[in-house]
Order: sequence, then C-alpha cells, then structure tokens
Amino acid sequence: NWVLKQDEVNYWKGILKQGVFDVASHSHTHSFWGITDEAESGYYLDSGNNLHEYSFEAGRITEEVAGSREILKMAFPDQDVLMMIKPGFGRVSDENGTKGMTQISDKAYEIIANNYIGMRDTGGGVTAIPIENYYKINSYNVKYKNTASDWQAAVNSAINQNGMLVFLFHTIIEENPETNPESLTANMTETDAFFEWLGEKNDDGTIWNTFLEDAVLYATEYAETKLDAKDFGDKIELVLTNSLDKKIYNHP
Repeated sequence: NWVLKQDEVNYWKGILKQGVFDVASHSHTHSFWGITDEAESGYYLDSGNNLHEYSFEAGRITEEVAGSREILKMAFPDQDVLMMIKPGFGRVSDENGTKGMTQISDKAYEIIANNYIGMRDTGGGVTAIPIENYYKINSYNVKYKNTASDWQAAVNSAINQNGMLVFLFHTIIEENPETNPESLTANMTETDAFFEWLGEKNDDGTIWNTFLEDAVLYATEYAETKLDAKDFGDKIELVLTNSLDKKIYNHP
C-alpha cells in the first residue's frame, strides 16, 4: 500500500529538472532481504556485526528489488530507473554469528538482472570497458581521510586504462577534526577542489562525466554494435547494427 509523499516528490522533481542527477534504485527499505525469495527464516549480521534473527514471507527480494523500481517510476515517470545501486546491509549468518557469508544471493542477482541493466557494487578499482560484469561494477568508496589529490589520481588511472570509474560520495560535510577518518564522509573543501578539477577535465574532453545509467548504456552498445563500411568510390556508407532492445539501448 505505497503512498507517495507528494511534497517530497515535487521537491525532487525540481532537483531533477536541473539535469545534474538521475534516479536509480537503492532497494525498497535498505535492509536485509534474505536469500531465496521464498518464505524463509534464519540469522544475519548487520553492518555493525550485530546478530539478528529474521523471518520473511515469500517475495521479499522481489519487493526490495522490483518494487523499489515500481515506486520510483510511479513518482518520476520521466526517469528510466535502469540501474540498481547495491545497498549496504548485513550478511547471512548462522546462530553463532559466523562472518563472511552471502550478502546478495544468486536468486537476488537473478531478480536484479530481470529488472535492471546493471548494478553498482562496492570495492574500489577501475572498471574495464567493455564491462566484464554489469552487476558488479566497482565504485571508489570515498572516506573522510581522502583528499582531492587522491581522487584525481584515481581519475588519471581510469584515463590511462581507458576505463570507467564510479565514485561513491556518501556525505559531504564541513571540516571537523573529531570526525572518524574512516567514516563515509568527505571534506567539503577537498570535494570543492576535486569537482572543479573534474569539471575542467570534462569540459576539455579528457573524460566523459555522466550518469552511471548512460555509461552502462553506452558501454553495452559499444560492445554489442557492429560497424559495416561500404566504399562506393565517391562516398563511404557506414551502418551500425545490433540486436539490443531499442526501447532500452537507445543512447546516442
């Protein structure tokens, strides 16, 4: 029984009109969603390694994954909502709190793949183009201890590798000496300097700074499209063809 808060929807519609953001799914509740999509119960560790017992009705993963896209499309009909941004929640455990078990199951990946063209994962590094795994796209997890030079070095690495770099800026705050250097906050002064530098790189054509959705659309079309050239003497005719779904893969 989803009820949209229209004042909040209108606020974000105003933000989206500026053209600097698009919308992706981050799950319905940003909480642990189980592993089978069937009725199940068990244990999981949250992000703070606290042990919890759970019991879910069937369809929990579908609601978290597909239901969130349905809500977002309802609120923002002009948005395609083609990307899933992996939420950070707990991992499956046992009653002893065993660490290192599954966070996103094979069944969850299957449901994600049926509803989205890709997913931003966590873990740093440059993603190769064409993308090897569209559902495990790396992201640079920005932390408070980082500086503009750190982020610039990461971008330069992507440039040198002709690859794709996704930044995960979680929160940007004013400088606070008491802030945990490992926290997922970025210093405002450093981000200002970095974004200015990034804008210059984008303006001179060194990089393409874009929405993740568009980057994935382009990368897929790049990998799947065939170019045929016919020489007619006085002209050369170029034809681009692919078997992709044109309703989705229509990036210029």
